[in-house]
Amino acid sequence: MDRVHHIDPSQSKEIHSFLDSMNKVGVLGAGRLGRTTGIIRRMFGDPEYFTFLSMSGPMVPGGLRKVVSHLIEHGKIDAVVTSGANIVHDLVEAYGGAHYRVPAGKDDYKLREAGMGRIADIYVKEEDFEKFEKGIYEFLDGLPTEKMTTLAPSEFLTELGHTIKDDTSILKQAAIHKVPIFSPGLMDSMLGFHLYT
Repeated sequence: MDRVHHIDPSQSKEIHSFLDSMNKVGVLGAGRLGRTTGIIRRMFGDPEYFTFLSMSGPMVPGGLRKVVSHLIEHGKIDAVVTSGANIVHDLVEAYGGAHYRVPAGKDDYKLREAGMGRIADIYVKEEDFEKFEKGIYEFLDGLPTEKMTTLAPSEFLTELGHTIKDDTSILKQAAIHKVPIFSPGLMDSMLGFHLYT
């Protein structure tokens, strides 16, 4: 039976040594986080690995957009699989919108009256969704019909990514670095609704 090793803060002054200490703990959250960082180090350190990033849930509105964009830009991610919602929220930011924290105690009715939509404890202003819609319609208006009907969804997202000016956009970095984005539920998102119209 292996003994639990306790973390010695005096020996773990830098984050990498602290995470190594967590790995030595070996149990509960500390042990899992330590093991996870070891896996990530191997995954990002070995050029033979092909790394898929699978994103579900509101990762972009939850503040991880620049992390994902950075990983793509620096060659750590080879392909992305994500919900259409994360793509939409990347585009909301790319077209000048933002995500905000919902103040404690705010109910949905009051948020709606104020022109805001809720995502858990995050909200987006309706005017920011309007910026997204304007940007999408400008892109779609410039896309030849014959091209629109022959593009696979991942190719469509690459085309869209090439038109984005925001360097922190996941779609832009993926397009620049030839990282395909697969979104099986793209048509169920706000972007998908606009593709139908």
